Amino acid sequence: DLEKDLLEVAVCAQHNNGGLAVDAWWQSNVEGFFPVGEAAGSHGVYRPGGAALNSGQVGATRAAQFIAARRTAAPHDGDGFEQAASAAVDGARRLLAEATGRAASAPDTTDAMLRACTRLMSDRAAFVRSAAGVREARDAVARWLEEYPRTVVADPSSRRSVNRLFLIRDILTSQYVYLEAMLDYLAHDGGSRGAVLYTDPAGVLPVSPDGTELDLPADYRHRLDAGRLDDVVQETWWDGSGAPRFVWRPVRALPPVDEVFETVWRGFRDEGAVR
Repeated sequence: DLEKDLLEVAVCAQHNNGGLAVDAWWQSNVEGFFPVGEAAGSHGVYRPGGAALNSGQVGATRAAQFIAARRTAAPHDGDGFEQAASAAVDGARRLLAEATGRAASAPDTTDAMLRACTRLMSDRAAFVRSAAGVREARDAVARWLEEYPRTVVADPSSRRSVNRLFLIRDILTSQYVYLEAMLDYLAHDGGSRGAVLYTDPAGVLPVSPDGTELDLPADYRHRLDAGRLDDVVQETWWDGSGAPRFVWRPVRALPPVDEVFETVWRGFRDEGAVR
């Protein structure tokens, strides 16, 4: 009886409200690189329902408008890109050679490692999490990330194993940055908001519509954020060494929408609406 009984719900992490930082034309801090759609961090704390397709359409359209209006020079030649990518390619080849070379004397470890790192995030950094759990997960991921190139074993005869070799490295890299971001959020007195509940022994339990505390374990006690960080956005940089850097910048104001049709059309006609 749904009027009397709670409905059990299983929750999974379907999407990510963060993403790469972009400007109003979906250009990142890398000149000429436009991460459109949900790759860009354009949703905010609350992701509007059904916004994925719209985000991709709007981002791609605005990026195309900017490229057509502003990036009119000849494209870079291929040699420059190959030179820039050579370090990453060399590193990938080295990781592959060393990981598959260990397979002669040790079993494949990629399957177990993939399960371990995903399970850790589900246990310590899911939608109900604690500062202690996040810190524990950060320490584990940092250790795995540091040891990974020296210890991982991939089966050279298995395409799936080789795929996992690089997938796990990307997962651990992302997990490390996100866990550090969570701890930085807590260090700025962030509390429970959006789709995440940070447990707090001194906090309150979730309540029913009539204001009565629900009969839940003490692990669900929390403190609401109460809007303390609503007017700022957390941005993160990490170059692969040391700890990530964080900046909290003010949110961008909504632009005024009071122009008449003729003015808007002239902007599209004369400059592709890029201003």
